[in-house]
Amino acid sequence: MSDQVGSEALAAMLHLCTLPSSFVPDAASLVLRRVARDRVSFREQQEAVVNLTYALLLARGSPYEEGLLGLQRRREGLRALHLPDVERGQGRLDDLDPATRHESDSIFSAPGT
Repeated sequence: MSDQVGSEALAAMLHLCTLPSSFVPDAASLVLRRVARDRVSFREQQEAVVNLTYALLLARGSPYEEGLLGLQRRREGLRALHLPDVERGQGRLDDLDPATRHESDSIFSAPGT
């Protein structure tokens, strides 16, 4: 049985309430899975923004220190360059930082982790 066929069968069984309870995660596990998926998504977005911002700095010949964009207090110095694309990247990272931190805190404070 392929993964797609298996998942469709499991989805149909869940919809019909015929799925054995051993296959159905409890509510806390479902919430933790969602939070973990959200955290992965936020981290992937952060990585993409960081890579693009480094590429923009490199293309403009602006020197930068490795890991500069990793911490908010370190990347503030880039604002002095007055590069709109870099500032936009910094703004997006500033938006993603608290969301990622919240998800991480939720995961690591969950019972059993």
